Amino acid sequence: MSNYEAEAIISAGTAIGQQKILRPEGEPTKQFLIVPEGYKAQEIDVERLYEAPYRNKGTVEVATVDSFLRFVERELVPETTVCFADQESSEFKAIVNYSGGGNEPGWSDRIVVLSLKRTTAWGRWSNNDEVKMNQLAFADFIEANMADVSEPDAATIIEMIKQLKVHRKAEFTSVVDPRTGFTNLT
Repeated sequence: MSNYEAEAIISAGTAIGQQKILRPEGEPTKQFLIVPEGYKAQEIDVERLYEAPYRNKGTVEVATVDSFLRFVERELVPETTVCFADQESSEFKAIVNYSGGGNEPGWSDRIVVLSLKRTTAWGRWSNNDEVKMNQLAFADFIEANMADVSEPDAATIIEMIKQLKVHRKAEFTSVVDPRTGFTNLT
């Protein structure tokens, strides 16, 4: 199809469509097209007739926080861009054209998604979150997962754990039975 033919179809469709679209009261979101007898209504993706789309749309999935931030920074429209985070699924989503500014709706069809992957190391740490350990078990855990600790360094943490001292105040009495030699501590 030539550009001339495409433009003719667009012009004709626009002219007919503008004259025939009715918007009944109470339901402004519904549109109707009245087609004269002998004609048939067809849906045409007018955008496909051009060399390139007139705007960016679609969902992009990225793998790193850096690529997510670069995409949002590049596509950002301050009045219409929103970001969502789902803690349960560890997913971040930015919708570039969420709204038309203010309370106006947007297309919400330009999206970037970052789904964080849980690593084996993350699993080890989260499985031990809030788990009570004795001093030696805790030191062993830190030592086994030293590569995951950045600040303070793991060696400092291990040294601190090993030097923990527990002081308890206690009072006791000692009674020795001279006949048997047994000592009774209370």
